[in-house]
Amino acid sequence: WSVEGGVKAGTAIDENGLLTVAADELANELTVCAVSVQDNEKSDTVTVKLTPELVADYAKVDDAIEKANAIDRTKYTEQSLAKLDEAVNAVVRGLDSTKQDEINAMAKAIEDALGKLTEWYIENGAAGLFAVCQSSEMFFLSLKERMRAARYIKKCAGNRVSVIASGHVSESMEEQAEELCCMAETGVDAVILLTNRLAAETESDAVWLENLQILLDRLPKDLPLGFYECPYPYKRLLSPELLRWCADSGRFYFIKDTSCDLDQIRQKLSMIRGSTLQLFNANSSTLLESLEMGSSGFSGVMANFHIDLYAWLCGNYEQEPEKARKLADFLTMASLIERQIYPVNAKYCQKLLGNLDSIFTRVKDADRLGRTERLEVEQLMRLTDLIRKEWILK
Repeated sequence: WSVEGGVKAGTAIDENGLLTVAADELANELTVCAVSVQDNEKSDTVTVKLTPELVADYAKVDDAIEKANAIDRTKYTEQSLAKLDEAVNAVVRGLDSTKQDEINAMAKAIEDALGKLTEWYIENGAAGLFAVCQSSEMFFLSLKERMRAARYIKKCAGNRVSVIASGHVSESMEEQAEELCCMAETGVDAVILLTNRLAAETESDAVWLENLQILLDRLPKDLPLGFYECPYPYKRLLSPELLRWCADSGRFYFIKDTSCDLDQIRQKLSMIRGSTLQLFNANSSTLLESLEMGSSGFSGVMANFHIDLYAWLCGNYEQEPEKARKLADFLTMASLIERQIYPVNAKYCQKLLGNLDSIFTRVKDADRLGRTERLEVEQLMRLTDLIRKEWILK
């Protein structure tokens, strides 16, 4: 099979004779030719007339579907996910331009479902949303997917909670600057820089700072920024001295600390005291002590298992110190499950809660979560319920 006359790359025909006409195709007609695979002397052609009715605009539908595919499904209820999937599956392709209102309605149904998912996360205790990060598998999303996820989550959240996003995963500073500028265009409240993207693992802090200044020169001057000491592909912790430089610049408002070390946290807090820069601890074991030192909250993967307990601890550790100590001890032991098959185990937890219908991830094979590992997640969930009833809700 072959097709001639098309002027757009999306116009093509497959080996089974299925003709696809690009939505923006400008040609008035196409010539389709079929040649026998047994006898190449046997062939035929047909002319296909194109009219405006054949090329209805599905751009909004495609945009909405990409947003739906980019979400972190661990964070939403089974009912909301079912409505989202129902909306996506209800899309009918091939409608002509007289059905444009119907096509637009499909896109709206998908976006409405996404909005409900974001509402669920906010209502269950999130003080802010890290829309594009490692747990949302940003290294496995296209730039388009990263942008659309950030833009729509911000739209749904509005001004109720802050929405931040990272997503610069390239190697070169030029490509990273482009990615960060694209994320800034989504309207998120802050764009977060990954500390390991600014220098190779063997390069010095001087190289790191030089590259940071290159990026700062290319980003909007009024764009709030932050840092994430992302463990992948390698963990680069910021020294107190570098953090002081960043705090003094006045351009940074957030750091997700992954040092898991109270001495380092104490030094970092001393360097940013009085500045706009706030430290959020990703580590459960040091969380309570870091809050008492002056850190601003928790930003870690265990929120995917029991975010309400972390929200309670951050909001009540001063008023109820004895209960906070007991809860912090539990959260530390519970966090050992991070060393299992994350994020597959978090998705299994959410599936058991009724918030998810699949444990598929792009980063790890879900089959690695065996029966023993599943039992461990189930036992943690039962113990979590006991903690809620005996300490938190009592």
